[in-house]
Amino acid sequence: MAEQFYTILTSIGKAKIANSVTTGTKVNLTTLKVGDSNGSYYNPTELQTTLVNSVYSCGITSVEIDNDNANWLTIISAIPATVGGFSIREAGVFDADGDLIAIGKYPETYKPVASDGSTKELYLKMTLEVTNTSNVELKIDPTVIIATKNDIAILTNSVSLLNSQMLDMENKIDRPKSLLLYDNAVKNNIPINSLNVAKRAIALSTINVAFWGDSITEGKDQVYAGDSYANRVYNLIKKTFPNKTINFQNFGLAGKGITDANNSSFIGGTSDTSTTFYRSWSAVGKSWQQHIKDFAPDLLIVAFGMNDSQNGASCESEATNLQTLVNYINTWSKVPSVVLVPTILPTTNTALYSQRQDITNAVALATREFARNNGYTIADANRLFQILRDGQDEVIRNSTIEYGFSDVANNWSGDTSSFTIGSDVLIPNADVKGKYVIRNKIIDSGIIEIKVKLHAINLEGASFIKYRESDLGYFTVVLQDSYIQLYYSDSESSIISVPLSTPLETLTYIKIEYNGSKHTIYTGDYNNPTKQIEFTTYKGLHDGKVSIGGNVTIPDYQNIALTFFNKASGNPMYTEVELLGTTSPNDSGNGVNHPSGLGHAIYYLPSFYDIINELTRPITTSGVFIPTKVASGWSDPTGDYPTPNSGERMFYKILSGNYDKNNGIALRRTDTGAYYTLSTTAIDTTSLANLAPNTFAYYKFGASDIIFITVPSNGTVTWDCDLYRYQ
Repeated sequence: MAEQFYTILTSIGKAKIANSVTTGTKVNLTTLKVGDSNGSYYNPTELQTTLVNSVYSCGITSVEIDNDNANWLTIISAIPATVGGFSIREAGVFDADGDLIAIGKYPETYKPVASDGSTKELYLKMTLEVTNTSNVELKIDPTVIIATKNDIAILTNSVSLLNSQMLDMENKIDRPKSLLLYDNAVKNNIPINSLNVAKRAIALSTINVAFWGDSITEGKDQVYAGDSYANRVYNLIKKTFPNKTINFQNFGLAGKGITDANNSSFIGGTSDTSTTFYRSWSAVGKSWQQHIKDFAPDLLIVAFGMNDSQNGASCESEATNLQTLVNYINTWSKVPSVVLVPTILPTTNTALYSQRQDITNAVALATREFARNNGYTIADANRLFQILRDGQDEVIRNSTIEYGFSDVANNWSGDTSSFTIGSDVLIPNADVKGKYVIRNKIIDSGIIEIKVKLHAINLEGASFIKYRESDLGYFTVVLQDSYIQLYYSDSESSIISVPLSTPLETLTYIKIEYNGSKHTIYTGDYNNPTKQIEFTTYKGLHDGKVSIGGNVTIPDYQNIALTFFNKASGNPMYTEVELLGTTSPNDSGNGVNHPSGLGHAIYYLPSFYDIINELTRPITTSGVFIPTKVASGWSDPTGDYPTPNSGERMFYKILSGNYDKNNGIALRRTDTGAYYTLSTTAIDTTSLANLAPNTFAYYKFGASDIIFITVPSNGTVTWDCDLYRYQ
């Protein structure tokens, strides 16, 4: 039989609390002790006055009254990372007199120390039920309060308290620069109208929220299932909208990626295979994507990338697959508000896991850039993760500029001996061919400005300027006498080619701007250059070096200026062990590529704070969501339209105008106030047989609209309805 874990008040605890009610005194809780119960479980009793075998004692950090039950007290204590080497199976709460007030049977947890290969701060939480919480007092000794990095995990899931949360974190962690970056990253920039479908659903009191992703989304390797970010987001939405109906489904599947999401042949089965999956929510024979479509989400969170990058995806293929996915979503009868989540990074410990940081980050950047370029909301867990782990912000940049070929010995490498290099000139030596100098700084975004003097025509005399050069690839700007071209890696064909007449033996100014997926190239006058190329591509979203040279007759270069868009940086705030957990089955996370419970709480959940806050704001599109009265006198379409499979009788009304139901629509009976649900299966004349009871069908009918409802087979429609449309 499985072990049952619980907390009970002891006899003396009950007596003291009962006496406090009568006398008006308070029970002062001061200490929490943990024990290993001598190596095996036992069932605590009310008669106990101490633990079976105490191994550690600490002060109580906090006592809180439960939000949902005023008679529940939640007691929290922390065991610091420096303490450990024991297992915990029992825990007891003691008062100022040293009496055992409550005792709990605790799931076996090993508390490691550094000699075990990892350390962690451990929070212990016990919940007590008492008749009157006002008769229990917390007596805190200031010398035993432990303010640790885990304090950030106690942040309340309330968007309205976000600013005070940031101040609280800043007071507790000596990482002010990183905290400012974190604070800024949490405050999302929501594209206008990107969440309108979800907002309208909330306005109508019911919203369907779906999560579509991989094992991170499914919540794998969590000791407690509620720690997963999907559950945390769901609970925060419920807390934010307590009077609304929130229908939630997590469609995450471990080990799967965006290509599986796009595969209509990847279907529900009786087990998990390469072509089938099985979950409590799945139906045999139905594709993964159809499950989400049939759920008819108003808010859809899409989170892929970790498995994609491990399985050979590039930034370009990820963006292509995202486009395929949203194209499919846009065919649904109800197109939801979509939120895209760039993936976090795996461990840097290649002995544990070989997945590369740069490839994974390029896939995450493709998600971020795709969302920005197409107006989708971003929940940027990747950005928060890197601020917390590395102290670097992927989005906020700090520009620095470097003039000339300064400090060649330290800053430049490659074929430096093949050139005459001055402070502001780079001239190839006689008969030198196919040589380059390389700026050693690794960067993913910046500006290259330089003057080029061509000596020969065609590609033989062309200028070659490369950027983002790494083993993953590079971009090359080729300037020759008749063209300017942009290539990626060693492709025989350019990404883009523009005719341009460039005279020989004359200095020509060229400016290259590259930032994310955007590439812009100018030539001509330094003060008023002409834009020659403006291009967006999801290729090469990685960092790398800048190199300059040529293939045959190398041009002269001078007046170089390199602007580097450096990632804003502070100090790391958390270790990978804290953010990803360990490989131990007793810890949340897997130490490799799955977040710890703390990770779900501090880099996934906060990426949704401003999104949920935005859902509380009114729709910014001009117009209002107003009702149109649909009076009784509905028509019976018997013989003209299919008979509903439900056996009910169908009625319809033709309405003036032509309205896109994706803008928001609802139907309410005026006599009872009951709402019909918009059908996701009866979407046109050919599918009307799918119209179910208490739902309605709505679609275009020539220059007008048509609406259908059903009633019991012997009934008729005698009531009026309000049809809400956004106008």
